[in-house]
Amino acid sequence: MNKNSIFPIICLSLVVLSIPFCIHDTDSQGYNGPSLFEGMYRGNEGRFIRSLSKGEVEIANTIIDSNKVLAASELTDYRQGIEASSWNNVMIFAEDDHPVTRSVVKGMAELLTNMLGQDEHGFSTPFYLVNVQPHKKKVRPWGVSRVVRIGTVSSDEHPMSIQDEFNAEVSIAVKDPRIPRQVNTYVPLTAGGVNELAFIVKHKITSTGKLQKDSNWANWHASVGRSIACDAIRHCWNGEVEEINWEQLDYDTELGAWRERLPRKDENSPQEFGKKKLLPHHPDHKVLTWHAGWQEPLVRGWTGSIIGVQLQTRMGSVKDTLTKWRDHLDGSGIWTFKPLQDETQLFWKYAGENLNHLQAVLSVPEDYGADIITWQTVDDYDAIYQQWLQLAIAGDAPARTLIRRYLLSKHIDPGLRNEAVALLRKKPHAGELAMIGLHAQASAEERAFADAIAYVRGVSDQLLSTKSLQQETKDRVKQWDKRPLLVRHKDYLLLFLHNHPDKATKQERFQVWSRKLQMGSQAQRFDAIDKRIAIDDVRIEFETAVVGESYDIVFK
Repeated sequence: MNKNSIFPIICLSLVVLSIPFCIHDTDSQGYNGPSLFEGMYRGNEGRFIRSLSKGEVEIANTIIDSNKVLAASELTDYRQGIEASSWNNVMIFAEDDHPVTRSVVKGMAELLTNMLGQDEHGFSTPFYLVNVQPHKKKVRPWGVSRVVRIGTVSSDEHPMSIQDEFNAEVSIAVKDPRIPRQVNTYVPLTAGGVNELAFIVKHKITSTGKLQKDSNWANWHASVGRSIACDAIRHCWNGEVEEINWEQLDYDTELGAWRERLPRKDENSPQEFGKKKLLPHHPDHKVLTWHAGWQEPLVRGWTGSIIGVQLQTRMGSVKDTLTKWRDHLDGSGIWTFKPLQDETQLFWKYAGENLNHLQAVLSVPEDYGADIITWQTVDDYDAIYQQWLQLAIAGDAPARTLIRRYLLSKHIDPGLRNEAVALLRKKPHAGELAMIGLHAQASAEERAFADAIAYVRGVSDQLLSTKSLQQETKDRVKQWDKRPLLVRHKDYLLLFLHNHPDKATKQERFQVWSRKLQMGSQAQRFDAIDKRIAIDDVRIEFETAVVGESYDIVFK
């Protein structure tokens, strides 16, 4: 009798026994927290998972402001005039793979995409495009306006029961993806920017002992993540204040300069790369962490950082991380090192194929590692700016917006920018005067006006003089044509703005900023749609907020 080998039987048994370990957990928000998927957030479960109700648990979150969190990353306020980046196109970046981090990342994505309207812990926001970046996943080429970095600082051991008390500390930082402090020296950036802030949320969740029968870990993680995310965004709105979106340009106007510069696989497919492939190449080095891609009319790129000054190689030796990064670029054959006068900044030029113009990368060493940025500029930005200027002279409103936002860029020809100043002085609104006031040709009155704008927005605590504002801010009823307007009333400075109309409701969302003319007072922001807003002893009354009408601002 022939005996068959038992080896195939053993292999078959191992395969059968391993099947349970290969099956994906269908409860993606189970005991170990939610799963995160990179890319635009659309709601990955196909069903809404409720939070634990306020009758089931008690949640206490405490906000602790911090100057430096997340590897001592420096914070800066990059805003100029009334220009700022909106919350649209946000990258939520997970600094680690901790269950609490994943819960907060998902909760914030739900919050900013307006999915929490039915959740009692929710904080109402407009709908924003949100990209989620899980820990150690490849960053997709999408130009974002800001990066929200989230990481768990400390936490209790994961509880065995959802009735157990649980404590955690989560760090949150709102960052500008462009790192303007370094890049502004080399490329033409817009005046927009993020008022960066960082803080820690101390979280405590305690069961009341009245859990519903169907309550599970999915609901528990949803409560932890959403409550921290909601309080974090409340803090952003009240501390930094929601960024203004009063002159948002459409996609083609904002990024039209790049349309003919995208590398294409097929000349007959002009949309081959589409909106999801705005950037020309993927960063490819594992030593560093890439946070996001960013894009503006005249420049686009990637931003990231090296965390740590040393690493262990595959052979077991210890090597300086920045040295390894330099070795990679120098040995690539397509990056050429260019010494700079500032020896703290390391700069390379790119000479790869299939690209029409220069790419560059900059490494800025810090005490925690290094900030890394790579960018690409259009090669004829003076010609593009001149075209915008000609369109603005002809009355094109979006072109007028673009020449204003680049008014302070030293990379644009000074003569062209001087022409732009002359044009913007013709019937300017508050936003244009605020930018002109920062230009070298500004008059004393224009500088005072820009100073008042910075003061009322909370960008500056210094108010040089209010005498020069009398011409623009008389104590009288003002007729508002829906353009930004600065008004002085008694001892208050009021800044009136509006966002673009909601196409569904044909109404507009108004923003009123107020600051009392005394040192140390905080700027306040109020929203109004067909309602009255009281600012201490000042009362503002809006007429019906329908597109096409003018508005009376009445002080009573």
